[in-house]
Amino acid sequence: MFNADQVRSAVISTNPWVELRTIVESALDQGATLLGARQALIEFENSGWIVEELSVTGYEAFRDTIDNLAGMCSDEHKFREQITSAPARNSDVSNRTSLKSA
Repeated sequence: MFNADQVRSAVISTNPWVELRTIVESALDQGATLLGARQALIEFENSGWIVEELSVTGYEAFRDTIDNLAGMCSDEHKFREQITSAPARNSDVSNRTSLKSA
């Protein structure tokens, strides 16, 4: 889901919160789920993925991004999944039709 080089570049950038958010929002725009994106970032961390140049700020941004994907933040920082409308099921259509004729 995430390219390791992109994540690495984001966490060592001068504004890791913005860079990480851009990467995550791109994945969500492509259909990733909040849970899937969060798990992918946690896997980076659990794999012992270490960036030599990683600062405290970069690590905090990385952990904040994981928390934001779980909704553990203010509403303005929460990520949103893409909403796709599901097609109506046949039973839904027939129920609406039968209610109208009643």
